[in-house]
Amino acid sequence: MIDAQIVKWSRLEVIFWSLMIGLGEAYIGAYALACGFSERYAGLIATIPLGAASLAQLFAPKLLRLLKGRRQFVVGCAIAQAMTLFLITGHAIFDRSSPTLLITVLTLYWLFGLSAGPIWNAWIVSIIPKEQRAHFFSKRGPYHEISVLIGLVICGFALDRTPDVLLAFSVTFVLAGITRLVSAYSMSRLPDESSAGAIRLEASSDWGAFIKWLAQKKVMWMILLIGFLNLGVSVGSPFFTPFMLKRMKLDYDTYMMLIAIPFISRAIAYQYFEQVIRRVGVKSALIPSMVIIALTPFLWSQFPYVGTIVVFQIIAGIAWTGFEYSILIKQISDFGQAERSRVLTWTNFVVGACNICGVTIGSQLLGRSPTSADYARVFEISTMMRLLPILVVFVIDWQVSSQYIKRFYIRFVGIRANRGAVSKPILYVDEGGEK
Repeated sequence: MIDAQIVKWSRLEVIFWSLMIGLGEAYIGAYALACGFSERYAGLIATIPLGAASLAQLFAPKLLRLLKGRRQFVVGCAIAQAMTLFLITGHAIFDRSSPTLLITVLTLYWLFGLSAGPIWNAWIVSIIPKEQRAHFFSKRGPYHEISVLIGLVICGFALDRTPDVLLAFSVTFVLAGITRLVSAYSMSRLPDESSAGAIRLEASSDWGAFIKWLAQKKVMWMILLIGFLNLGVSVGSPFFTPFMLKRMKLDYDTYMMLIAIPFISRAIAYQYFEQVIRRVGVKSALIPSMVIIALTPFLWSQFPYVGTIVVFQIIAGIAWTGFEYSILIKQISDFGQAERSRVLTWTNFVVGACNICGVTIGSQLLGRSPTSADYARVFEISTMMRLLPILVVFVIDWQVSSQYIKRFYIRFVGIRANRGAVSKPILYVDEGGEK
């Protein structure tokens, strides 16, 4: 049985951490527009910090050695992340004209969040008995998803009903920082790691090992697939928020609904994709998911109406789940337990680099004073770039042993208008074999 205190404090931690996600960074693109930044700057501000901070994950295991334990590291990162949210509030009040300052603070926000992620994973798994892990994470999921949604709704309502939008942003960022501090306190009440069952974190900043890993044929094709898809995605998707708020002139309530819908569809789809993949196979689930992901921006440009975008967002959320679930199963099956954390970290690094390149290309295509025709061109180019990686699917062997097709548990670490969420898998070893 899991200790009752662990259950209590872990639930409080996930509730308040999830509220932070919904209240804070989810609306950063909208905040950039409210500050008066251009539409292309809004896309850059919402994308570059996450891409830049992906590099930090490579060094997290080394930073851990400087501290006494995983709990101390994770709690420290959580407190630092809360401070960045207070700094964003300061930006809203005192220096809202500086995009460079905002990008720097947001990079720190993601740096602390992404650095803590794999360490949190290893720590929380170590304090939960092996036979209870699946039950623990299945019960944790609804608290996480519902709390993110509550945060999204609170912020959306506040923005729509407050005459001074920047004041509303300031208040919600402060609330987000406070909820992160509460989650940090809750984590501090949990026991430190147990030596039994802990996942060993491999150092990820060995560039020689990284190049050697990339040289493997199975890795090279997979990275081409993931990297080029994310390159195409980042050409168009970061500009979906300015498209909705500036071109479609949506109010914040409607905007909130449209970014919440793919998040909800993703959360629901994750409950069922194990069954889908068992029935049709990884490849047959992956290809239609990638086709839908590719066509989504083209559909935005052709049917810019709230009703049609609601449908596109529902389908896109499901498609992103299918893509990520299929890729995760393939990576889990190809690499042993000791390698998986490092492989996923390296993959995230490649994705981050592609995201930076993609949004830079998209911002140049969009221009300084974009018209509806400029948005249509960017979205159409994004669609064409997303279609190309589908060819790589046919080069990769997608045969996977049935022992690796199982329910995965996910942490949603950020909200994105185009895909529902930025998600990270929770890795652990269960009774059915390695995971």
